[in-house]
Formats: sequence, C-alpha cells, structure tokens
Amino acid sequence: MNKILVVNKPNNLTSSFVVNKLKRFFSSSKAGHSGTLDPLAEGVLVIFLGSMTKIIPFINENIKRYKVKMLLGLETDTLDIAGQITKSSGMKELNELDINKVVKNFQGEYEYEPPQYSAIRVNGKRSYKNAREGNFVEIPKRKSTISSIRINKIGSSTLELDIECSKGTYVRSLVRDIGLALGTFGTVVNLTRTSTGSFSLDKSNDFYALLRGENPEFYELSNLFPVTVVNKEVVNQLRKLTNHKNVDISLISKQLEVNPINIVASNESPLLIVKNKYDDYGKYICSEIKFF
Repeated sequence: MNKILVVNKPNNLTSSFVVNKLKRFFSSSKAGHSGTLDPLAEGVLVIFLGSMTKIIPFINENIKRYKVKMLLGLETDTLDIAGQITKSSGMKELNELDINKVVKNFQGEYEYEPPQYSAIRVNGKRSYKNAREGNFVEIPKRKSTISSIRINKIGSSTLELDIECSKGTYVRSLVRDIGLALGTFGTVVNLTRTSTGSFSLDKSNDFYALLRGENPEFYELSNLFPVTVVNKEVVNQLRKLTNHKNVDISLISKQLEVNPINIVASNESPLLIVKNKYDDYGKYICSEIKFF
C-alpha cells in the first residue's frame, strides 16, 4: 500500500506507536511520519505508507497550528502535566489587559531553551534519554517564529491559547516562558495540533475508528504537488541515466520546469519525484529526480 494518511493521534500514545500500529494494520512494507507529537499531545499526525515515505523530505510543513491549555503556578521537569513538579508559586493579581499584553509580546521571533525531555540530540544522544538517566545537559537555544498567538479563554489559573508557529517550535517551552513572563510558572495541560502545512484536523482519520475497520480517507498526492501523467516508457528512459541529480526535465515536458516540486505518474501511479533548480533570477537550470 502506497498512501498518505492523516490521523488524529490520541493523547498518551507516542507517534511511533501510532505509525507502527497502522503500518501493521494496513500490511504496509514500510511507514514513516513527519512532525513528531509529544505523547501528551493529540492532533494531526501525517503518516506515509509504502513508497510514499520517499516524499517526506519534500513536504512543506513550515507552518503549524496548535490549541493549548496551560496551568499557571506550576512547572514540571517535562514542562507538561505528566511530569514531576519542580517549581510552584502563588499567583499575583493580573487583569485581562495585562495578560493579553504579555502573551502578545511573544509574537514574532522567539528565542528559547528547548525542553530537557525532547528528541534533540546532544553529543549524539537524545536529550530525553539523558534526562531519564538524571543527566540534564545544556541544550543550545533555538529560534523560531510565532506568527500568531491568541487567547481563547482566561480561567482562574489557566490560559487557553491558539498558536501559529514555525516548524520546530516547542510549545512546552513557550508555555513555560509565558508563565515566567506573567511572574509565575506554566505547564501544558492539553495540547492539540490542529494543522501542519496543508494537513488539517478536520480532514484527519480517527485512529481507533481505523483499527475498528472504518474505511480510511487517504490524502491525495495531487493536493501536495502537481501531477503530470506520462507514458511509463518515458520514465524508463530516465532510469538509464547515470546522473539523476542533473537532469533536463524538458525531456518529459517543458511544463515540469514551472513548479519547484512535481510528481510524474503513469495511470495515476506515481513513478518519479522531480525537484527543480533555478538561478537567482528564477530561470530553470536542471532537475534532481528520485524514483518511487
């Protein structure tokens, strides 16, 4: 099976568990995913089955959207409610105007310290593995972009936020830093990824419904990249080339020069990924091709 499947990952399951479970369920030769979600988090997880794993490096998921509920007054070692409490404090009186001002200050470029419990490699080892062993190492600060942050609800000790941010942003770190900016601490209670790139929660499959045998709704490849249908023999001629990183794609079609990424197919079965190179003026130079 060579398909793209958008799944609503339940909380308390790892992304790899969900991927491997569905790989076996659909009897796929291989499976991969883009954009890991924390076990506590739920929401959009994009799974690529079979030869579709080859398009993962070409997927644009630079913009991600989240809904998060944060608890004020506590900080944990994992920066979410599943961790051990490390810090606590009382709450100073804050009005809605003050809270909005503090939260809005995080919009724009955001420099932060990633969580100790993260998949970031430090000296070749995942940070969360060090943390589980009690070895807390310094993780270099990172920068991301918070393009939008909006308060949905203010509770007595909670905030509910809508966040749009760049790829690689750790929302747990953002929640921690918002708590500190409010003069207290903050930790994640609930986190839902509502979209990543062009993949959205409202078009996702329920994980447990799939396992019960509900018909899956697969994501169409043509929603990601332009698809050009050709005679299979044309692609077979390209296979004979010794250099697949410097190909004149006009051998197939001049139209393939227009878009940065293209899919070449035969009878709607994808055969080839085309990645175009352009000069500084946008003029086509050559293409790198990858076979399914």
